[in-house]
Amino acid sequence: SKPNFIILDEAMTKLLNASVDKFIVLLDNIKTQVDKLVIIEHIHPINYDVLIEVTKDEFGVSSLKMEE
Repeated sequence: SKPNFIILDEAMTKLLNASVDKFIVLLDNIKTQVDKLVIIEHIHPINYDVLIEVTKDEFGVSSLKMEE
C-alpha cells in the first residue's frame, strides 16, 4: 500500500555530512509521493513548506509556533 503520511524523527543524526545531501534529495522525491512528510530535525538545515517550532516555558508547558 502507498502511505500518505510519513514521520521521520532525527533520521539524519547518524549520517556522515557527505550523505546528508543525498538524503535530502531522497526526501524531496518522497515529498512528491506522499500527502504529508513530517521531519523532526535539530542538527541539519532542511527546506520546509511549514516549520513548526516547539518551545517549553519555565513551567514545562510547551507551545507551538508555525512559520510558512
